[in-house]
Amino acid sequence: MPRPVRVLHVTQASSGGVLNAMIQLAKSQLEVGVEVSVMYTERTDTPSQKDLAQLFGPNISLIRVGGRGMGLAAAWNLMLSLLRTLRAMNPDALHLHSSFAGAVGRLAAFVARRSTSTYYSPHGFAFLRQDLTARAAKAVALAERCFHTLGSSMILVSESEKNAASLNVSKSRLFVLENGLALNDLPKLQQSGNHLRVGSAGRVAYQKAPWRFAGLAKELRELADFHWIGGASKDVDDWLPATAVSVSGWLTEEEALKRLSELDIYVSTSLWEGLPISVMQAQALGVPCVVSNCVGNVDLVEHGVTGFIYDTDEELVEYVATLVKDQALRRRLGVKAQATALQRFDQRRLGPASLLIYNCAHQERGYSYAH
Repeated sequence: MPRPVRVLHVTQASSGGVLNAMIQLAKSQLEVGVEVSVMYTERTDTPSQKDLAQLFGPNISLIRVGGRGMGLAAAWNLMLSLLRTLRAMNPDALHLHSSFAGAVGRLAAFVARRSTSTYYSPHGFAFLRQDLTARAAKAVALAERCFHTLGSSMILVSESEKNAASLNVSKSRLFVLENGLALNDLPKLQQSGNHLRVGSAGRVAYQKAPWRFAGLAKELRELADFHWIGGASKDVDDWLPATAVSVSGWLTEEEALKRLSELDIYVSTSLWEGLPISVMQAQALGVPCVVSNCVGNVDLVEHGVTGFIYDTDEELVEYVATLVKDQALRRRLGVKAQATALQRFDQRRLGPASLLIYNCAHQERGYSYAH
């Protein structure tokens, strides 16, 4: 009897949306008989080892790499741990998540020279970051092109992310596997029907443009309450003043979903994304969304049908104000968004779909394995 397919996932972004996406993918692969292991380094907001073990479940092996950050020491620790694990485990597929793990992991796989196929999911390309200078962004894109020549395939989480890859990195060995949700774990919508609640979720970081959310709150504070579901950075008081926005701080996944289910309108002010889990969750709950016109967001919202996509701060205020004042419109967009999300984002599709991608890319290199 042939042994099961072995997959090793690796990340340094062991929190937030990337962690959530990995959990759903790993669990779905486990359900179709894959032998799954996860190697990770910690960040300040990474759940405890005990919590991670509970999130992934008892049948997924977790490998913790010491050290934090993304400096040379962290890269060296991850490289050595990965080389040892590749030799000992000999996985069929090495799946790298986020840019730091993507760089270190692809280099380690090249050095190891094994038959393992390597796949990289950036979950939001670093060269799309708007807090980088033009020169730095070009350097990051060049690095992505160089690492891609080592022979790995990219698994992008949205069509718009694939388009960004084909324009800036390569047109070859690109696949799309959208993120999934554990739909049965979602709570019921808990909207109060009194003073409306407008919210956003995620790390309070430059990527999320929280100052835009604060500006929205100041414009419409007489019409609704504004809530940010997530953890605070050192700049939180400057970006999200307490007089305009209530910030929850770090919450468990269950607590965050409960807060999400209490919203009447969800807003994403992100500057760039991969495929944002929080927008997907809001849609699956039936919360209408107003999102910025950026990679990832545009794949989720059909303008005027399941929500609104805005280009300017003025449009953001206009669309949210329209939804606040029109209950029937909120309900219509929310119902359509939920129906689409429940059909599209079931995490159970991830296991079979990922194996098809692995096998397809593996065959391009002259190999084949079957589940």
